Amino acid sequence: MDHTTDLLQRIEIMRKELSELVLEKGSFLHPTVINMSQQLDEYIVKYQKCLQLHT
Repeated sequence: MDHTTDLLQRIEIMRKELSELVLEKGSFLHPTVINMSQQLDEYIVKYQKCLQLHT
């Protein structure tokens, strides 16, 4: 697998984990939720940069 595919898979996993975490914590404003959301944002930005390099 290439790096882009790996990132996309990680993003999908993190999206699911983030949804579950929001339900568990009961708020989008919980520090743990915010932290995971920021991590997910970083992966999304990396993925978008990879796409730009390949187009």
